[in-house]
Amino acid sequence: MINPEKLIGQTIGNNFKVVSILGEGSFGVVFSADEMLFNQVIGQVAIKILFPRNRDDIEAVVKEIRAMAALQHSNIISYRSCGELSDEFTKGGIYIVSELAENSLEAQLKKSGSLSVDEVKEIARCLASAISYIHKRGAIHRDIKPANLLKAGELWKLGDFGLIRGYEGTHIQASGRKGTLLYMAPEALQNISGPHVDIWAIGILLLECLTGKYPYKGETEGEVILKISSADPEVPYNLPHPLGMIINGCLVRDRHSRWNSEMVLEALSPSNSPISEIIEDEFERTASSGKETGSLDDPNNVCLEISGLSEVFTNNFGMQFRLITPGTFQMGSEKGGGEERPVHTVKITNPYYISIFPVTQSQYEYLMEKNPSRFKGPNRPVENISWKDASDFCLAMEAVDGWKYRLPTEAEWEYACRAGKKTEFPWGDTFVGKSCWCCENAENQTRDVGLRLPNPLGLYDMNGNTWEWCNDFFGPYGSDEQIDPTGPTGGVSKVIRGGSFENGPGSCRSAARGGELPGSASYTTGFRVCRSVDLNKKKAA
Repeated sequence: MINPEKLIGQTIGNNFKVVSILGEGSFGVVFSADEMLFNQVIGQVAIKILFPRNRDDIEAVVKEIRAMAALQHSNIISYRSCGELSDEFTKGGIYIVSELAENSLEAQLKKSGSLSVDEVKEIARCLASAISYIHKRGAIHRDIKPANLLKAGELWKLGDFGLIRGYEGTHIQASGRKGTLLYMAPEALQNISGPHVDIWAIGILLLECLTGKYPYKGETEGEVILKISSADPEVPYNLPHPLGMIINGCLVRDRHSRWNSEMVLEALSPSNSPISEIIEDEFERTASSGKETGSLDDPNNVCLEISGLSEVFTNNFGMQFRLITPGTFQMGSEKGGGEERPVHTVKITNPYYISIFPVTQSQYEYLMEKNPSRFKGPNRPVENISWKDASDFCLAMEAVDGWKYRLPTEAEWEYACRAGKKTEFPWGDTFVGKSCWCCENAENQTRDVGLRLPNPLGLYDMNGNTWEWCNDFFGPYGSDEQIDPTGPTGGVSKVIRGGSFENGPGSCRSAARGGELPGSASYTTGFRVCRSVDLNKKKAA
């Protein structure tokens, strides 16, 4: 190994003049350099100098160079050239010339501790874009960490492809542990690798960026390995949307259920997804004046303009709610059972908030000091509770928080679930496993909320995972147009909606409905919460 200082001012590869040391380690040294032409500086580059010790090292360097040359993407550090070194200082070395980055995420985190929500969203977008590109080309990075995410100009870019490897199918059996321990997936500790290990690392990195903390703590490497192998990462339940559900989706221990890069991009850019395009075309919306308005993102939306309501509301418990504006839709389905007919027109004339996720076990236990759920997990939906239990939770939250909370009416639930779509599901007429937990993919248990794709309004688990209590008594539909219906004035059962992990796709359709006794409790039934909106009043008295 050379003394890096001796290379300052030296020329590498005929036209790269070394300026300063950027970093060094067991792999070699990285320098910044001026690109020269006719004794004039025409640009700046980064030069990595490596000193292979044997044939295996040489093969590894060649593999890295080939990977860099083949991967051309706006969020990947670009490759320029390479060569062998032969002068007295560097004989036996290999140099790799690449795009120069001004900063690393590692350096930025050391300086600021954590980053803003918007900054973390941009990092997530850039990183997911790069990884999606790499995975589609049959490769995996295997060493995603803050030190390898670099800022070049205005973009974050992924670098260091020393551990990149091709794969076939869904995973490969690696030879020995590869990567950086703190960002390694549980299966990687067993030498199982694949695209899923990159996704886990993204989740850890984003959580660190957002909170400034690493989720696994230990005094020794052995303690950290034990925790990664056996325990779920410590993820706060009140992380901002959509980063909270992205991080939870990336950190699913079961690699087969873990998110992929496309799901991360979908969550970050819902307006660009095929599912979300339907809002502009099919969501008929009216403000309280009765005049038609645009989508929820329309700055001229009369309801938003009058009320000053935010599109997403987070309460004192960290629960996130989505504003649903007034509109008209067709309730029910001709393709379902008799209880779903006749299809009839329903007008929603008042805005309301509905929780983005079903109520989780950690949220329920925090407020009610108990957790009756069969399938335990802090981020799983609370279940095994009655309609009365769900209503009591709303009242308890209102007493502490001050806002008016309640269960949604059946009409409000279906209106929010459909998100303007007239098809059987918010995404179309056929079942899509990545959007819904049911008996075909849930493995006979509830799953953490937010792991399937949302509907076009950004609501998660409306279809599948658990049935959800509504406020209405269960009863037959009429054919007349309804305005803000609240169901029958009396009855035996209360409405449940959405289907569950135990049901087939047909029971998870937007129009599917059922009823249960209000005092009964089932491990297939949970709930989500609405917050009423009174344009003339702020909080509940």
